[in-house]
Amino acid sequence: MEAIYQPLEDRQWECPQLPLGVYREIQAHLESLENVTCQLMEPEPGAFDYTQSQVRGLVMTCPPATAARVNAILDFYNHQYKTR
Repeated sequence: MEAIYQPLEDRQWECPQLPLGVYREIQAHLESLENVTCQLMEPEPGAFDYTQSQVRGLVMTCPPATAARVNAILDFYNHQYKTR
């Protein structure tokens, strides 16, 4: 049986006010999907601001086959936390 190659797509998602715990929840939710990986992005250098997130966002790698599900999960969090 021949393996089927699926190209991976890199994406970024950011919300400046989202708490670190929520970013980790989103990361866990996305990584529960097959072949999806996520990494937290380092915050921008500068003075610490309590009103801003401790991370800059998420970088995701996913195959096109899971893109619709990834979008649905991100849309849920966009709606839940009003990040648009």
